[in-house]
Amino acid sequence: MSVKEFTSKIREILGLTEEPFSEIDDNLLFLAFVSKDANLDPEFKDQMIKDYGFCDYEKLEFMGDAVLEIIITIIITSIHKDVKPSDMSDARIALTRNTTLYCFMNKYDLCSEII
Repeated sequence: MSVKEFTSKIREILGLTEEPFSEIDDNLLFLAFVSKDANLDPEFKDQMIKDYGFCDYEKLEFMGDAVLEIIITIIITSIHKDVKPSDMSDARIALTRNTTLYCFMNKYDLCSEII
């Protein structure tokens, strides 16, 4: 599965097809779900160097984590408008845990695509 196919599936599953989510670069969205053990495609690496000037895994992981937190934050705040910020923070932390992400990826049969 290509990065484009993978991110299209993620966008569909999470409802990220409209603004502001549609503006998120597919490569950055992919990074939000990629495993550090993933064998990144050479074309993907070249594209990251072209677009962002580097392809260092730690930097890519940092960017992917940031994208994931922004997505989760927007979803939480749009659904739960009257919830205390501390409770929204707790929800965001729970939703961005590796275990939660693994369960999500496993449920939608995406693990084999990124590991």
